[in-house]
Amino acid sequence: MLKQVARLLATEVGSSGLVARLGGDEFGILLRDDGSATHDVAADVAERVRAVIEQSNFIYEGSSFRISASIGLVGLADSAGVQDALRLADVACFLAKDKGRNRVQEHRPSDTGMAVRVAEMSWVNRIRKGLDEGRFCLYEQEIRPVNGVLKGNDRRELLLRLRDESGALVPPGSFLPAAERYGLMPLIDRWVVRRAFEIIAERKHQPRKIASYAINLSGATIGDSDFVDFVAGLFAQLDVSPASVCFEITETSAISNLDEAQKFIARLREIGCSFSLDDFGTGMSSIAYLKHLPVDIIKIDGSFVKEILNSKVDRAMVEMITKTAKIMQKQVVAEFVENLAILDELRQIGVDYAQGYAIGKPVPVLTLWEEKIA
Repeated sequence: MLKQVARLLATEVGSSGLVARLGGDEFGILLRDDGSATHDVAADVAERVRAVIEQSNFIYEGSSFRISASIGLVGLADSAGVQDALRLADVACFLAKDKGRNRVQEHRPSDTGMAVRVAEMSWVNRIRKGLDEGRFCLYEQEIRPVNGVLKGNDRRELLLRLRDESGALVPPGSFLPAAERYGLMPLIDRWVVRRAFEIIAERKHQPRKIASYAINLSGATIGDSDFVDFVAGLFAQLDVSPASVCFEITETSAISNLDEAQKFIARLREIGCSFSLDDFGTGMSSIAYLKHLPVDIIKIDGSFVKEILNSKVDRAMVEMITKTAKIMQKQVVAEFVENLAILDELRQIGVDYAQGYAIGKPVPVLTLWEEKIA
């Protein structure tokens, strides 16, 4: 198919430009400036290329396949050099895919959508550099029983943070969207899990015992067939008890990959880990899907929790989720618990655990050695 597309491109462009394969299923076309080249001319060439590819059929072993192309178009005058031109064309191509594929997307500096993608692309190298230079770190936030501190039931959620080149803390909302879009989450998840296991191992002999640590996993990792073996190897290597680890996945990522999520959760629970379903209640069919997911804990989305004192609908949602979870013998955690009044309301509803500023803010993780020094 790649050879067929290459011939189509070479024929269509002819002597007016240079065609090259950049890698994978990506091709580049560099149009020559003969004095009459304009954005409109380039756009016409790009549209002709798109139409020719769409109208072609690829025949393989007696079957016919339709193919299409998403095209990013950038003027060299709008870029700061060769690498910048390639980067902007790549961003435009991603935007063409986002808008439905099989289309041409021209780079325009004034386009806000393009500006967002350019910013995301800049994060890719910063994320990789952050991993290489050890600038990622973990924070922890307490998850406390609603009915008071129960000995031996202390829990923590481990939260990812990044320090930039100047040492300032970068919130995850700044870099995680780019990491998800450009396929870096499995790499980040593995770093988080390894570092989390190291922390759990370091703390095994502390006087104050933590019953379990919640570790967030992305939707991309749910589809990583090697991840379970990676986790099993870490348990053995660092002598960490699987019972001390609770993996968290969001409701959205679980539902969008339901079959894979079921298998993924089942395999890790066989090892001895528990599972929490995060941001629960945001989906239209949350309850219907819940019976198909073998999770141990439901974490109610904070958008409902923080408004339960002011909204009868949000309170009813929290109550319904809690009752359903109890029937299914699952524990319930409420996040975004910002004051004691909300905590009292959750106690009346029957929620098991609370997490939020009323319980404790996220703080940097300290190792056993650091805690002794402090």
